[in-house]
Amino acid sequence: MFRFSKNKNDNNEEEVEFQSKKIMDDLTDIYQNGDIDYTDDMGKLNKSSKSAIARFFTMFFSCSFLAIIIIMIGWVIFSRNQADPSGVGEKNVSLSIECNNAVSSIGEVICKIECKNQDKATLTDLELIVDYPIGFDFKSSSIEPADEKNDKIFNLSDISPLGKREIEIKGMLFGEKNSVKKLYASLFYKQDNSSLNFKIDDIETSIEVSAEVATVDIIGPKQILPNRDSEYIIKVKNNSKEGIENLRLTILYPNSFSPKEFSADPEGNDKNRYWWNIANLTATGEIEMKIIGVFSKDTRDDQEFNATLDVSNKQIYNLIAEDSFVSNAVEENVKLDLILNGSTNGKAVSFGDNLGYSLVYENYGEQDLKDVYIKMRIKGYQGDKEIGLINWESLKDENNGYIKDGEILWTNEEILKLSSFSAGEEGEIDFWLRLNDVSDVVSEIDSNGGDLIIKSVAEIVVGKVEDVDVEMIIESNKIVCDLNTSLIFNSQARYFNDDNIAVGSGPVPPKIGEETKYRIFWSIANSLHNTKEVSVKTVLPHNVEWTDRINADMGDLKYNENSREIIWTISELPIKIKEASADFEISITPTEDDFNKILILTNETFLTAIDAKTDSQISAKSKSLTSDLEFDPIIGGKGVVE
Repeated sequence: MFRFSKNKNDNNEEEVEFQSKKIMDDLTDIYQNGDIDYTDDMGKLNKSSKSAIARFFTMFFSCSFLAIIIIMIGWVIFSRNQADPSGVGEKNVSLSIECNNAVSSIGEVICKIECKNQDKATLTDLELIVDYPIGFDFKSSSIEPADEKNDKIFNLSDISPLGKREIEIKGMLFGEKNSVKKLYASLFYKQDNSSLNFKIDDIETSIEVSAEVATVDIIGPKQILPNRDSEYIIKVKNNSKEGIENLRLTILYPNSFSPKEFSADPEGNDKNRYWWNIANLTATGEIEMKIIGVFSKDTRDDQEFNATLDVSNKQIYNLIAEDSFVSNAVEENVKLDLILNGSTNGKAVSFGDNLGYSLVYENYGEQDLKDVYIKMRIKGYQGDKEIGLINWESLKDENNGYIKDGEILWTNEEILKLSSFSAGEEGEIDFWLRLNDVSDVVSEIDSNGGDLIIKSVAEIVVGKVEDVDVEMIIESNKIVCDLNTSLIFNSQARYFNDDNIAVGSGPVPPKIGEETKYRIFWSIANSLHNTKEVSVKTVLPHNVEWTDRINADMGDLKYNENSREIIWTISELPIKIKEASADFEISITPTEDDFNKILILTNETFLTAIDAKTDSQISAKSKSLTSDLEFDPIIGGKGVVE
């Protein structure tokens, strides 16, 4: 009996075994029908006396059946080779790939693929298939692709025994730093002594993106407060010495965040995503994108922002850099109110005014706050230019806050409760400051630079909630005060004018019983805004006479005999008129009671007006004028009656 060991072609083997058994059965029948005895041991036959013809036919049929069995065995072996193209033929054929294993995020890749034939047969009909990684852009190859539209298939010429074929492929690879890209290759071929098809399955090589051509970074607050503005800055930097074109920056923000302001309008948006196109990022160049938005009031836990930087190649965007940033939402359980001159809203103030501030703070949460400090910023501006309007030396503060870099700071050293600001606790800080006089800052003011304002805002900074480190900053309400225009009023009594021409008459010093006449000069200088309803008033003493000799370059100057008031009114004083002036004459005749005295020529003079911009009343005054004529350059100091 012949036996065949089973392999994966079980059906064929079973058929062979069946045929073998059938042959043995036929042989048994033959021997049983003749003169040969068939015993249980098929290896032994007992010969009977038969004729030569019978022995001939017996041998003929035995050899014929044995030949049939040998043919069937060969057919099974042939079938095995047909069903398994990866069999004997590929053992002596090898395929290898070598690439530069480390590139930058936009880098050139050169790969060499080699096929070696160590078989005795020539390799024919070779077809190489290369599978490129995502982000690979084919540029050229030492052997042209089989199809212009498909750069992955290459037909190789025949490889003789012990011969080899090489192909070099060049391309650009786009990828994120630390990413690993895999390139695969497979080979189909035949051998010239066989009609079978063979295949070398996918082999691979890895290419690591080891450096960043460009980076993207997100800068933002570690802790955020719901219903408050939060600002995020995204920086894109070119780390290379060459410009990069066709970039796209994309920002993905959390659902609870509502953007409301961008430093540059986005090119597009989709749900929680905005993007900007960057046509060219110059060598070593850097750009910034700013986003300001508000988190919803129910925001809790961590809030993640993501930024990606892609480069466009043949209308396909490839990722080359990304960054993420997480902000933690902190519940705002601190209240901070700022009050100025009794109001939480800004009211116009004037040069030289006193500013009375109150800061009211409260922890209305259920957790203790630690490492707390409060700071106060008060600054004057003309447009964007900072002006020194605050007289810091005038600070009056019972809590002894200290001034640092134009701010007042209170820590737990000044206010003990700030070291542990307990749940439900509150406090108040009161302090006073004075604004500088206009003469102190006139050199800083640009007459064409715009309005002057005072900006005031306070912050309370919390270092810990219970024992958890945070960086919580709560701002108070902001107070912005317009600064009223400054009307500088000047009042002088003169005998000689600035040109040393006598504008008065009579004896100087004045003499008893003799009349001396003086000239009173008024002037108003405007600085910031148009004014209206300007009024200047003074009262003449009983021994001073009105001569009715007057001059006024604008407005109306009158004398009331009953009240003895001199009143100068101007309905409107535009800013373009830098100064308005008026003058009038008065006379005195000293009596014996006036001997050796300096006489009062006018009592205090008062100016009032309305600032046309702030609609606030402004005022100024000058002291009484006397016969001593302190402003007269020639006879000043000669006012004692003789």
